[in-house]
Amino acid sequence: MDMGKGDLLELRLQGLTYQAIAERAGVSRQRIQQLLEPPKAVRSAVVAAAGGLCQECGVGIGESGHVHHKGTTASNGDDYNDYANLVLLCVSCHILAHRRNPNNPLSTCQHCGHIWPAELEHPKKCPSSLCQLPYPLGRPPQ
Repeated sequence: MDMGKGDLLELRLQGLTYQAIAERAGVSRQRIQQLLEPPKAVRSAVVAAAGGLCQECGVGIGESGHVHHKGTTASNGDDYNDYANLVLLCVSCHILAHRRNPNNPLSTCQHCGHIWPAELEHPKKCPSSLCQLPYPLGRPPQ
């Protein structure tokens, strides 16, 4: 991987998914998430401040919640992992938050609910190995 953390963050701020960044960097999606996620102390503070509840719908999620980046006001991403830029969400609300983000649209199979980044080439059938139903059941990117 020839890209530095700043390069990876710049791609994320442009709205690319972790998977798209990983493909460009030649590493796994999980590695990109590890490099760009908030430090453990910051994540723990976000979970503690939320009382382990989703900040959107209020469901109890404890430590298993997703820490969502609300956005960034700095053009260089300096505040990307700042405590004030983070919110604890359940999986469903995290998906909805990204659907509302025009820079990071998602597509959903209307049959099984499988979600994938809209930036990926639109498949002819649901990419979920459990579903595989052809479209029109899967909704193409908007």
